[in-house]
Amino acid sequence: MEKRRYQRLPREIALNITYNDPATKERKEVERSCSRNLSALGLLVTTDKKLDIGSQVHVEFYLPDSPEYMTLNANVVRVEELVKDELYELGLEFIDIDDLTLAKINALVIHDSGE
Repeated sequence: MEKRRYQRLPREIALNITYNDPATKERKEVERSCSRNLSALGLLVTTDKKLDIGSQVHVEFYLPDSPEYMTLNANVVRVEELVKDELYELGLEFIDIDDLTLAKINALVIHDSGE
């Protein structure tokens, strides 16, 4: 059985995700996205935009039940098509996350999981 380093909080969080379009090199926003779960290392999100594994994104969101606004960079590490050409599940892994931010997210996840 896999033992995760950090627990996940199953919570829907409204997200703002932006990325650089590989074709045009323009900064674009994912129009519809919502988290499925959150951990100190990343997010699992559903979106209407399929991004390639290895793509770097910028993610902004409020921590649940908090005024704390997070702005983080992440890499797409997993992609699954849920509805053909319409809905995707993306695994995002935070990159360059500082210790304070990691601790804030992890504290929230542990608190909300009842540990």
